[in-house]
Amino acid sequence: MKDMKRARLARVSHVPCTADVQLQATINEQVIARMLQGDTTDQNDEVDVIVGQHGVEVKTLARGQRDKITVHPSSRRRKESWARKHKAMLHTVAVDDRGDKRTLYYRSGVGAYRLHTMTVVRSASHLRQLVNA
Repeated sequence: MKDMKRARLARVSHVPCTADVQLQATINEQVIARMLQGDTTDQNDEVDVIVGQHGVEVKTLARGQRDKITVHPSSRRRKESWARKHKAMLHTVAVDDRGDKRTLYYRSGVGAYRLHTMTVVRSASHLRQLVNA
């Protein structure tokens, strides 16, 4: 019963990704890579940005009402496997582009997070401190 309710909520809140949103997400990955002085990866790689021994997942909120990011369980397992193989730490940066002002959020690890449980990023140097902490 609980799974049915969660599945229904997921269907109702799902916002399909358009080419414009995908382009926006790719640009955000590049911006985060520059902020961290790291490198972006190919589209289907396990993480979006690599900075030394750190893998960063960048999530873009472009539309929708929910203040939550998600990672599919199989994707999460692939990311965690990548981190073990490369002896890397995983991080998540959420880019909220839904309003007039872009807001960045950070959290160590990868998973489904609500924005209020993440740290608001104040600057590029602040983000580098968070990732390297």
